[in-house]
Amino acid sequence: MKNLDFLLNQEEPEENKKEEGHNLGTIHVTEYAFEKAFAYARLMCSIAGRTMECGGYLIAPKDSKDLIATDAYLARDQEVQEGFFEVHAEDVIKAGRELDKQGFKVLGWWHSHGFLRTFFSGTDDKGQRTVLNEISAVNYISIPEEKELKNLESKVENGKLLLFDKKNPLRKYELQVKGDPNTVKVEGLKLLGEKRVGFAYGLVVNAWKDKRVPYAEIATRDLCFSCRKSRDESERVSVTVYDTGDHIIDGNELRKELREKVRYERRRYVPKQFNFKGFKSLFRKVDGIWTPTDQEKPKDDRPAKEELSAKEEQPVKNENDRRKRD
Repeated sequence: MKNLDFLLNQEEPEENKKEEGHNLGTIHVTEYAFEKAFAYARLMCSIAGRTMECGGYLIAPKDSKDLIATDAYLARDQEVQEGFFEVHAEDVIKAGRELDKQGFKVLGWWHSHGFLRTFFSGTDDKGQRTVLNEISAVNYISIPEEKELKNLESKVENGKLLLFDKKNPLRKYELQVKGDPNTVKVEGLKLLGEKRVGFAYGLVVNAWKDKRVPYAEIATRDLCFSCRKSRDESERVSVTVYDTGDHIIDGNELRKELREKVRYERRRYVPKQFNFKGFKSLFRKVDGIWTPTDQEKPKDDRPAKEELSAKEEQPVKNENDRRKRD
């Protein structure tokens, strides 16, 4: 609770600016959102009867000034497999609009790996970039920057004072001064600015019952106009879970939500006490291939032997017999 109070009690930033100075070396998430994501993972496997993935977004109230994800939102219209969950740009946009109407914003995404271990696959790396592309412009932190320029040369042109660096003469700083610019002496120049870093959380959970072993990455992108060599990066980070007091996760409601929002390939039920006798009750051998009992054998369009005409059945001894018969 101490970590949460520390973040919430910090001085509020200026209007239209994000909180400054936060650590992007960890994903901030409430215990409720954390446990809810794991509950989705377990229930999805329970519904499917086997390992199965699912996913959604890590969200927070729009007016929140911290970086704490307060809920794990389950994405709509997702098609998943035993080892596959994919997020598309249009899905992020739709979810963002829907959540915005509900008073929330997207801080990142989460997904499960069923009964498998947690990590980022190649598909997950692609999903991380997709989410970053769609939310980084509005989901960012501001970092104050200052750059001190020394050993500047000065000269007066057209009544204005110009400062420049001999090592980089193309970069000039023009100062308008009151009075005679020839009498102004400049010893140094300090540039003050703000660097914005867009980010997206990425959290992987699974359906293990005995322990929580999440995997997390944070993707970042420099948004400042003058940033050089700016590139997208995604690094593995820790997960910081904040205790927000008592919370209730309704398993029945989550099951209902999973059935409504998640599509997957359903398989035929196989008895737990599986043996060859039980197998034969579900399947039968057709032309050497085991086929479900409810699947009819393909019809043979060829006429049966007994239906063949006597003309086709009776052998022809010689040409004279053929003529008589015809």
